[in-house]
Amino acid sequence: MERWHEEGKEFFPAPFPSGVPKTLAACLEKLAYHNFHIWHYENYGRSEQDHLVVFGWQGCQENNKERNLTINAIDDLIRPHYRKGVPFHSETLGSLLDRVTIQYLKYLYMRRGNPLLGPQILENILALIDCGQELLDQVFAGKIRCLELPRLKHYFFEERNQGPTSLPEVHEGMDSGT
Repeated sequence: MERWHEEGKEFFPAPFPSGVPKTLAACLEKLAYHNFHIWHYENYGRSEQDHLVVFGWQGCQENNKERNLTINAIDDLIRPHYRKGVPFHSETLGSLLDRVTIQYLKYLYMRRGNPLLGPQILENILALIDCGQELLDQVFAGKIRCLELPRLKHYFFEERNQGPTSLPEVHEGMDSGT
Protein backbone atom coordinates (compact mmCIF):
# COMPACT_ATOMS: atom_id res chain seq x y z
CA MET A 1 0.00 0.00 0.00
CA GLU A 2 2.88 2.32 0.70
CA ARG A 3 4.17 1.94 -2.86
CA TRP A 4 0.71 2.57 -4.31
CA HIS A 5 0.34 5.63 -2.11
CA GLU A 6 3.80 7.02 -2.90
CA GLU A 7 3.21 6.54 -6.64
CA GLY A 8 0.02 8.58 -6.29
CA LYS A 9 -2.14 5.74 -7.51
CA GLU A 10 -5.86 5.99 -7.11
CA PHE A 11 -7.38 3.22 -9.23
CA PHE A 12 -5.40 0.54 -11.04
CA PRO A 13 -5.79 -3.07 -12.16
CA ALA A 14 -5.31 -5.71 -9.52
CA PRO A 15 -1.65 -6.74 -9.24
CA PHE A 16 -2.63 -10.37 -8.56
CA PRO A 17 -4.55 -13.12 -10.37
CA SER A 18 -8.35 -13.03 -10.20
CA GLY A 19 -10.22 -15.44 -8.01
CA VAL A 20 -9.96 -16.48 -4.40
CA PRO A 21 -6.39 -16.39 -3.09
CA LYS A 22 -5.01 -19.59 -1.58
CA THR A 23 -2.37 -18.16 0.76
CA LEU A 24 -2.49 -15.72 3.63
CA ALA A 25 0.01 -13.40 1.89
CA ALA A 26 -2.10 -13.32 -1.30
CA CYS A 27 -5.27 -12.70 0.73
CA LEU A 28 -3.61 -9.85 2.59
CA GLU A 29 -2.50 -8.23 -0.68
CA LYS A 30 -6.02 -8.54 -2.10
CA LEU A 31 -7.56 -7.15 1.09
CA ALA A 32 -5.16 -4.19 1.02
CA TYR A 33 -5.94 -3.59 -2.67
CA HIS A 34 -9.70 -3.45 -2.12
CA ASN A 35 -9.47 -1.29 0.99
CA PHE A 36 -7.11 1.04 -0.89
CA HIS A 37 -9.68 1.39 -3.68
CA ILE A 38 -12.59 1.82 -1.26
CA TRP A 39 -10.63 4.65 0.39
CA HIS A 40 -10.37 6.46 -2.95
CA TYR A 41 -13.90 5.73 -4.15
CA GLU A 42 -15.22 7.19 -0.89
CA ASN A 43 -13.59 10.50 -1.82
CA TYR A 44 -15.76 10.61 -4.95
CA GLY A 45 -18.80 9.71 -2.88
CA ARG A 46 -18.39 13.00 -1.00
CA SER A 47 -18.50 15.08 -4.19
CA GLU A 48 -21.08 17.75 -4.92
CA GLN A 49 -21.54 16.29 -8.41
CA ASP A 50 -24.14 13.52 -8.65
CA HIS A 51 -22.32 11.50 -11.30
CA LEU A 52 -19.19 11.40 -9.10
CA VAL A 53 -21.22 10.34 -6.07
CA VAL A 54 -22.69 7.47 -8.12
CA PHE A 55 -19.22 6.57 -9.41
CA GLY A 56 -17.89 6.50 -5.85
CA TRP A 57 -20.82 4.49 -4.50
CA GLN A 58 -20.59 1.89 -7.28
CA GLY A 59 -16.84 1.53 -6.82
CA CYS A 60 -17.21 1.17 -3.07
CA GLN A 61 -19.90 -1.50 -3.48
CA GLU A 62 -17.88 -3.64 -5.88
CA ASN A 63 -14.71 -3.39 -3.83
CA ASN A 64 -16.55 -4.00 -0.57
CA LYS A 65 -17.98 -7.18 -2.04
CA GLU A 66 -14.49 -8.39 -2.93
CA ARG A 67 -13.22 -7.24 0.46
CA ASN A 68 -15.83 -9.37 2.25
CA LEU A 69 -15.04 -12.38 0.07
CA THR A 70 -11.36 -11.94 0.91
CA ILE A 71 -12.07 -11.72 4.65
CA ASN A 72 -14.00 -14.99 4.26
CA ALA A 73 -11.04 -16.51 2.36
CA ILE A 74 -8.67 -15.59 5.20
CA ASP A 75 -11.01 -17.19 7.71
CA ASP A 76 -11.27 -20.27 5.47
CA LEU A 77 -7.49 -20.69 5.71
CA ILE A 78 -7.42 -21.03 9.48
CA ARG A 79 -10.78 -22.76 10.03
CA PRO A 80 -9.26 -26.25 9.55
CA HIS A 81 -7.18 -25.58 12.68
CA TYR A 82 -10.21 -25.00 14.92
CA ARG A 83 -10.76 -27.63 17.58
CA LYS A 84 -14.33 -28.53 18.49
CA GLY A 85 -15.49 -27.71 21.96
CA VAL A 86 -12.94 -25.00 22.76
CA PRO A 87 -14.10 -21.47 23.60
CA PHE A 88 -14.84 -18.94 20.90
CA HIS A 89 -12.85 -15.78 20.32
CA SER A 90 -15.04 -12.87 19.23
CA GLU A 91 -12.85 -11.87 16.29
CA THR A 92 -11.55 -13.68 13.24
CA LEU A 93 -8.17 -13.28 11.62
CA GLY A 94 -9.88 -11.90 8.51
CA SER A 95 -11.64 -9.13 10.42
CA LEU A 96 -8.46 -8.29 12.31
CA LEU A 97 -6.36 -8.06 9.14
CA ASP A 98 -9.06 -5.92 7.56
CA ARG A 99 -8.61 -3.45 10.42
CA VAL A 100 -4.82 -3.57 10.01
CA THR A 101 -5.07 -2.55 6.33
CA ILE A 102 -7.56 0.23 7.07
CA GLN A 103 -5.41 1.58 9.89
CA TYR A 104 -2.38 1.47 7.63
CA LEU A 105 -4.24 3.57 5.06
CA LYS A 106 -4.96 6.10 7.80
CA TYR A 107 -1.31 6.04 8.75
CA LEU A 108 -0.20 6.67 5.14
CA TYR A 109 -2.47 9.69 4.83
CA MET A 110 -1.92 11.10 8.32
CA ARG A 111 1.81 10.69 8.87
CA ARG A 112 2.67 13.78 6.85
CA GLY A 113 -0.44 15.84 7.51
CA ASN A 114 -0.36 15.27 11.25
CA PRO A 115 3.11 14.15 12.36
CA LEU A 116 1.97 13.62 15.94
CA LEU A 117 -0.89 11.32 14.98
CA GLY A 118 1.12 9.10 12.61
CA PRO A 119 3.20 7.40 15.33
CA GLN A 120 0.08 6.78 17.42
CA ILE A 121 -1.64 5.08 14.48
CA LEU A 122 1.48 3.02 13.79
CA GLU A 123 1.57 1.94 17.45
CA ASN A 124 -2.05 0.78 17.13
CA ILE A 125 -1.22 -1.16 13.96
CA LEU A 126 1.64 -2.94 15.70
CA ALA A 127 -0.69 -3.79 18.60
CA LEU A 128 -3.24 -5.21 16.13
CA ILE A 129 -0.54 -7.32 14.51
CA ASP A 130 0.44 -8.65 17.95
CA CYS A 131 -3.22 -9.47 18.59
CA GLY A 132 -3.36 -11.34 15.29
CA GLN A 133 -0.28 -13.37 16.17
CA GLU A 134 -1.75 -14.18 19.59
CA LEU A 135 -5.01 -15.22 17.91
CA LEU A 136 -3.15 -17.55 15.55
CA ASP A 137 -1.03 -18.97 18.36
CA GLN A 138 -4.15 -19.73 20.40
CA VAL A 139 -5.95 -21.32 17.43
CA PHE A 140 -2.93 -23.45 16.50
CA ALA A 141 -2.53 -24.50 20.15
CA GLY A 142 -6.17 -25.68 20.09
CA LYS A 143 -7.23 -23.27 22.83
CA ILE A 144 -9.74 -21.14 20.91
CA ARG A 145 -11.70 -21.01 17.68
CA CYS A 146 -13.12 -17.92 16.03
CA LEU A 147 -16.76 -16.96 16.12
CA GLU A 148 -17.56 -16.26 12.51
CA LEU A 149 -20.66 -14.14 12.33
CA PRO A 150 -22.46 -14.61 9.02
CA ARG A 151 -21.87 -11.90 6.44
CA LEU A 152 -25.41 -11.60 5.17
CA LYS A 153 -24.70 -9.11 2.43
CA HIS A 154 -27.58 -8.44 0.08
CA TYR A 155 -25.40 -8.76 -3.01
CA PHE A 156 -24.41 -12.33 -2.11
CA PHE A 157 -28.08 -13.30 -2.27
CA GLU A 158 -28.83 -11.24 -5.37
CA GLU A 159 -26.26 -13.27 -7.30
CA ARG A 160 -28.14 -16.42 -6.41
CA ASN A 161 -31.53 -14.78 -7.09
CA GLN A 162 -32.72 -15.57 -3.59
CA GLY A 163 -32.87 -14.11 -0.14
CA PRO A 164 -31.67 -15.79 3.02
CA THR A 165 -34.01 -18.47 4.31
CA SER A 166 -32.08 -19.19 7.50
CA LEU A 167 -28.84 -18.32 9.22
CA PRO A 168 -25.88 -20.52 8.39
CA GLU A 169 -24.33 -22.75 11.04
CA VAL A 170 -21.83 -21.10 13.37
CA HIS A 171 -19.13 -22.94 11.44
CA GLU A 172 -19.91 -25.00 8.40
CA GLY A 173 -19.26 -28.62 9.27
CA MET A 174 -18.65 -27.88 12.96
CA ASP A 175 -20.81 -28.37 15.96
CA SER A 176 -22.43 -25.27 17.37
CA GLY A 177 -22.78 -26.68 20.86
CA THR A 178 -20.85 -24.08 22.85
